[in-house]
Amino acid sequence: LGLRKLASGEQRVLELAHAFRDSPEVARRLCELLGTSGLLGEILVANPDLIPRLADPGRLQTLERDALVASAGHTLAWRDDLGERQRALRRWRHRHLLGIGARDVFGEADEATVGRDLTALAEATTEMALAQLDPRVPCAVVAMGRFAGGELSYASDLDVLFVHDGDAPEGLRVASGLVRFLAGATPAQRIYPIDATLRPEGRQGALSRSPEGYSAYLDRWAQTWERQALTRARPVAGDPELGRRFLDLLAGAVWDRPFTEEHEREIR
Repeated sequence: LGLRKLASGEQRVLELAHAFRDSPEVARRLCELLGTSGLLGEILVANPDLIPRLADPGRLQTLERDALVASAGHTLAWRDDLGERQRALRRWRHRHLLGIGARDVFGEADEATVGRDLTALAEATTEMALAQLDPRVPCAVVAMGRFAGGELSYASDLDVLFVHDGDAPEGLRVASGLVRFLAGATPAQRIYPIDATLRPEGRQGALSRSPEGYSAYLDRWAQTWERQALTRARPVAGDPELGRRFLDLLAGAVWDRPFTEEHEREIR
């Protein structure tokens, strides 16, 4: 079925025939991918030019984060419409996801490497999505959970907190805009599912807060499980200085505050 989809259309039949003729290894690896993963098959149907790469492990390697950001920036630079940039970023992510998934299927990357590569791809995507919103105040995205730990899986959503410095409405505009840009209005438009419910007061709380707002909440209201969750917090996109300020704030609220026997009982 996967080969039938790939071979639909005269041009694709020729491309597939040439790839199989030139490299039996491409043919073998392509069939292994198509028989293992529907997702990777869909990516190849949309990007048949990637098929020849399957025989060359070097062309399947994931770039470093900064190189990924530069690559995404090059892809989006000449597009003016925000919706078209969203679609282009989704296609860009899928093309890079193929390399991660292929190396996983072929046994060329262990579980830890796959987690790190998926995380680097998510960080670069988030960084580039944030840039499209042109923040007028310093804004930062802070990873939580498996995203923060560099342990993403293929099905992971992105657990995040949003921080801004300055005008609150602008910070909220950027945070809500980033959620819409990445999560999409429909599943077909989705780049990543976003989960921001670890923020203060959960779904009832403001989507983005200033460092002072986080500090006030942590001093007065933070529960033990929230302190535990924040031990993994790691800025992954946006203003680097604001991210460092946020981590400094957490140092006092999360790490320096004594743990009592009552806290230990609550954790148990």
